[in-house]
Amino acid sequence: MKTTLTSQTSASPAAPSSASVEGSKPVTKRLISLDAFRGWTMFWIVGGGAIMTGLQALGHNPVIDTIVYQLNHTPWQGLRYYDLIWPSFMLMTGMSLPFSYAKRSLTQTHREIFLRVARRALVLFLLGSIRESVNLKHPYLVELSSALQPIGIAYFCAFLLVRKSWRFQAAVGASILAGYALLLAFVVPVPGVPAGSYQQGKNLVAAADIADRRASAKQWAAKDEGPYHGPGRGLLRGAGSGDGPYRTRHHEALDHFVRPRIRGLGLPVLSGFLRGR
Repeated sequence: MKTTLTSQTSASPAAPSSASVEGSKPVTKRLISLDAFRGWTMFWIVGGGAIMTGLQALGHNPVIDTIVYQLNHTPWQGLRYYDLIWPSFMLMTGMSLPFSYAKRSLTQTHREIFLRVARRALVLFLLGSIRESVNLKHPYLVELSSALQPIGIAYFCAFLLVRKSWRFQAAVGASILAGYALLLAFVVPVPGVPAGSYQQGKNLVAAADIADRRASAKQWAAKDEGPYHGPGRGLLRGAGSGDGPYRTRHHEALDHFVRPRIRGLGLPVLSGFLRGR
């Protein structure tokens, strides 16, 4: 009996428990609601829409027909779910920014984080240039009507506000929204476009796009967006990161659960109206 007890005692320190090994691993906290929102949004653009279209081809029914209808952009006036896909990605990037900043600030200085953000924004911008250059078969540097360059620019601008107070961030967002609305409603009319016009192809945004791109009015007459829809995109990105100071200091369950859902439901709808749909 004595020999047995001795062997058991000497063997136990050499075999650390699985609990202690697991406890030594760093735990990464994730915002489950944001991951779910990202997965849900990605599903519809990587295959969900094709699945619904295929089911509709097998036979029509009110549910499938409604889903397929919502997975197509509205021609101009109105708002459908597919109109919210692009704003949703802007929102998700803005929402993740405070978490990323809080995590990196534990091991990096603000200057180091700033340089990293600047590099990422530059890479996104250049990738957008490469994509458009390949598409047009000639070099093209600035293409703000696509996805990558606006994301890079808005990401960088939102970072500049991440350490500001929520009042300052709200003031910036309100100023962008009010200024953009007033500009569209009361600006001096440009040739062929009366002030306050929101008709497709006959509004200030379309006129600015045509002038900026040196394109013909015929080419851009049917475009539903362009570079000068940017203020609405930037506002959405900033709104996603609007509670940065709060998130950096507090990671309570209520904040993790309620706030993202409020933004996930409300701000994409706002962005649809900002885009003139």
